[in-house]
Amino acid sequence: MTSVARFLNDSRLRNRKDQPWVDTQIQSMLEIPVYIGQIRWKDEVYPGMHLPLVSKTTFEEVQSIFANAEFKKKSSRTTALFQKILICGECHSGMTTSFSYNRSKTRYEYYRCVSTTKAEVETSTCSLKYRPQITLETQFFQSLHHLCRSETLNPIKAKLTTHNRHITDQLQIIQSQATACDSQLADIKVQRSKYLDALIMNDFLSEERQLIRTQIQTLETESRQLQSQLSHFRLEISQLEERHVHFDQFKSQIIQLLDLHQQQNAAQLQYFLPRIINTLTLFINQWTIQFHLLPWPIDLPISPDPRNSQ
Repeated sequence: MTSVARFLNDSRLRNRKDQPWVDTQIQSMLEIPVYIGQIRWKDEVYPGMHLPLVSKTTFEEVQSIFANAEFKKKSSRTTALFQKILICGECHSGMTTSFSYNRSKTRYEYYRCVSTTKAEVETSTCSLKYRPQITLETQFFQSLHHLCRSETLNPIKAKLTTHNRHITDQLQIIQSQATACDSQLADIKVQRSKYLDALIMNDFLSEERQLIRTQIQTLETESRQLQSQLSHFRLEISQLEERHVHFDQFKSQIIQLLDLHQQQNAAQLQYFLPRIINTLTLFINQWTIQFHLLPWPIDLPISPDPRNSQ
């Protein structure tokens, strides 16, 4: 998945949010049942009206790989926290982990803009280039503390309230359409049942029986069309519900990251950071953070380099 994300980024292809790809996004996409002709609705999976893109066997093989213990245990040897989510804000390239040794053989770890590596180094004009790993991570968590201030959180809460209200309005419209569709399907079911009873209980002429069969076929056609519409409404509702953001959940994620940092739990931070943060873009004086939960990025100032204050 890392190689797929790298290929997409090297090809200058971006995701729906116009952000570079990360491997966790690729895995999430490959876990969606839409590819085998199914849709997820309120934690349940139903047959869709669309044709599958891959066979069920192929899909299940991919899921078995994700479930494999060895796949889950794969981890990097580096202690860097921003693997696969850090982006250079100047040239929009990814920033990878690297290291070197000084004369006393002390290991020096840092983040490096990939535009400065290999063949691209001759044409790179990026001024960020290198950033010390520990310094940059310390600055990030200081900025995260800044996010917890009421003057920063309150505008986010207000924006989320407006966002969720808009989602709720859309949901009410689509849910009413889905309810009407359900009602029409129920009426068709009753009418079809009456026609079937009439065919069984009455001795009609052949022309009359054919007329009733034609009516039944018409109802069945209408039923399939309504079922298709209903599946579409359910998919829209599911997508809208996923876009609804709970502010308390967002705050809990921030607290979780700060607690893990205070506990110096690097392994847990390496696990949770890419699941909470989609991309972390580094500029000279600010971070631009795209959280998975939020539909828009957040800009935060970068705290001064702690080494310069000493």
